[in-house]
Amino acid sequence: MKEQSRSMLRAAKTVAVTATVLLLAACGTLSQGISQDGAQAQQLLWPAPQDTNGLHSQGTYPTPQAIASIHPGMNKSQLQALIGPPHFGEAYGTREWDYLFHLRLPGQSGFLVCQLKLLYGEDGTVGSQHWRPASCAPQEPAAPVAAAPAAAPAPAPLPALINEPAAPAEPERRTLRASALFRFNGSSVADILPEGQRELQALSALLLDPQRRLASVRVLAHTDRLGTAAYNQALSQQRAASVAEYLRQRGVDPARIAAVGLGAGDPVSVGCEKKAKASRQALIDCLAPDRRVVFEIRWQPAAA
Repeated sequence: MKEQSRSMLRAAKTVAVTATVLLLAACGTLSQGISQDGAQAQQLLWPAPQDTNGLHSQGTYPTPQAIASIHPGMNKSQLQALIGPPHFGEAYGTREWDYLFHLRLPGQSGFLVCQLKLLYGEDGTVGSQHWRPASCAPQEPAAPVAAAPAAAPAPAPLPALINEPAAPAEPERRTLRASALFRFNGSSVADILPEGQRELQALSALLLDPQRRLASVRVLAHTDRLGTAAYNQALSQQRAASVAEYLRQRGVDPARIAAVGLGAGDPVSVGCEKKAKASRQALIDCLAPDRRVVFEIRWQPAAA
């Protein structure tokens, strides 16, 4: 028990020191003169791609759907749930977030390394997004060309009833216990336990089933409430990224994987307050359901 406490303390100190260093480093790359609504800045300053934080040293592979969903007015919590925390350490009180993405653009077979900068208004919501290079920006659909006026048509017969398209199906959800996936306080690919590897291999086989045709999979990592919020957020994000990397190594298309760390914000355990009065180990055991990785799987519609 003492060894576990010492391990958690050392890990928490490491996360805290890393966060402090990244915060100080980020100050040198903050843009100048961001407008009150975050719509523009007098001078955009970009961090070097190699200066990503320790949790995102190679960037990430967001889904096209996630990129297309970014829009003005979103708050930071919504952005974290969609594309994860920023990659360069500006998470604490700044009005800009920077990301390093690998995007597959239309008409290209490989991936393009892209940087995304989000500027926030003073109200804490997204005011604008900026891409480097500019070719990484999502393409707006072309405006339709107005047709020449035509003569009024003859009255048409009443249209036949048309069935409304079905609502998108709910994602298929699968949950794996973190204790079966990772060593205690572990979060890297090397920390994935043999039992966790077997579970992920079975999941990879499902995702690669040619009869199912994967559309996307979101890897959502959760922690329990023990430890600081910063530690839990960092731990969950690293675990989500490691699971996503393991799936990629097994052949799953990284363009279809999104890794999101949710910290301790969505607990599922019940009745643990009473356990806390008994012993710390009883509390840890009671909170076990909170330590989990959830997979939200969406499949492409079956061909008609």
